[in-house]
Amino acid sequence: MAAKADKDARGLWLVVICAILLGSLMFGLITRRPQVAIGDHVFKVEIASTNTQRRLGLGGRDSLANDSGMLFVFDQNFYHSFWMKDMRFNLDIIWINEDMEIVHIERNLSPDTYPQSFTSTLPARYVLELNGGSYLKYSIHLGQTVKFKNI
Repeated sequence: MAAKADKDARGLWLVVICAILLGSLMFGLITRRPQVAIGDHVFKVEIASTNTQRRLGLGGRDSLANDSGMLFVFDQNFYHSFWMKDMRFNLDIIWINEDMEIVHIERNLSPDTYPQSFTSTLPARYVLELNGGSYLKYSIHLGQTVKFKNI
């Protein structure tokens, strides 16, 4: 009887240790999620760094979660153009240069603007897409400094 109790206790401890390890792993993955901070606000972002990812962007999706966005990462500062192909909701598009400053904003663009394209007036290395109206809600403006975390 004592041997069975010892075996059950070891099994219980094994389950507890596995749960702790799994929880630690999940917490690590959650806290390592890419983020973009603008002013006092932090957006959780998906990264689009390949041509395929950038071409698809947020197209075909029905919505974007609040406080979320997509960050397009390019190899160099350039005049990167964007359009609203296959979009189903409005976007704010924010161009950020290699010095991490906002250099251009297109506000609350409608999917109906397609096939028109939008380009920064200054070279940019990163482009951030957010839900339409975010620039107003979070007081995002030209010249503001942007910070990346886990990118």
